[in-house]
Amino acid sequence: MSTAGGRTERRPLVQLELAVFLSGVGDAVAAVAIPWIVLERTGSATAAGVVAAAAAVPMLVSSLVAGTIVDRLGRRAAGVVSVALSALSVSAVVVVDVTVGLTVAWLAVLAAIGAVFDPVGLTARETMLPAAARVAGLRLPTVNSIHEAVWGLAFLAGPGIGGVLVATVGGVGALAATIAAFFASALLLAITRLPEPVRDAAARAAGFLADTKEGLRFVWRDPLLRWLAVLAAVVVAVYLPVEGVLLPVYFEEQDAPQRLGFVLMAQSAGGVVGALAYGAMERWLRPRPTFLVALVGTCAAILA
Repeated sequence: MSTAGGRTERRPLVQLELAVFLSGVGDAVAAVAIPWIVLERTGSATAAGVVAAAAAVPMLVSSLVAGTIVDRLGRRAAGVVSVALSALSVSAVVVVDVTVGLTVAWLAVLAAIGAVFDPVGLTARETMLPAAARVAGLRLPTVNSIHEAVWGLAFLAGPGIGGVLVATVGGVGALAATIAAFFASALLLAITRLPEPVRDAAARAAGFLADTKEGLRFVWRDPLLRWLAVLAAVVVAVYLPVEGVLLPVYFEEQDAPQRLGFVLMAQSAGGVVGALAYGAMERWLRPRPTFLVALVGTCAAILA
């Protein structure tokens, strides 16, 4: 895994984060393009909400079993498969538009299919971070900070790219441009060599549902994990309609996809600054107060 020089040791981390960046850019472009397509073709905020909900519900269900899927397939394999399937779901949008024509029903179905894979890919990439940190000789909090900053950079670049593409080649054209990014991300994950944890015989013998139930019970029994899960669900439930419906409706009325991209870029810029700042100061910060301040600040900004 390593040589005398530091470059080879850190190559898996670099490859992993490049894959994260490309996948994030694809997701960010889709976050601009899909609601824009719905609003442009129907003019209905209700239709945009239906498509957003169609993506959110499968994502919630998939999140419950994502960890089990990653354990069964392996971190790298799960990451590769999930990103490749995301690319195929986006390709399907383009193919349907060219052949039979996109409708709200088609978009809802394809958005739901695409959303199913996202939690698996996210889980797979994040569970690769401890191994990447060890191989690179870096502390895990530092690598976590890098990872969050890269994800933020993807959503800093992606919405702007998405807004420009929507304005120039349309929403479906913007989605078509993301296909190469998803496949490149899958390729990078495929060549990233990191040690996989070895599961004991009892864990391998357990069934899929048994594995999933045990994971959920573990989270629920731990007070910290339980409340983190609840708080995360509340924040996501509040924020997703803002990004997926309210902002696209507001800027579609102005016929300004670039402005929608700019607002999402501004949000991501704040995320990048926060991630890098935490990485620089984490030795002197206590996790609980830091988390509470960040949560209250996020909610206050959304309320404002």
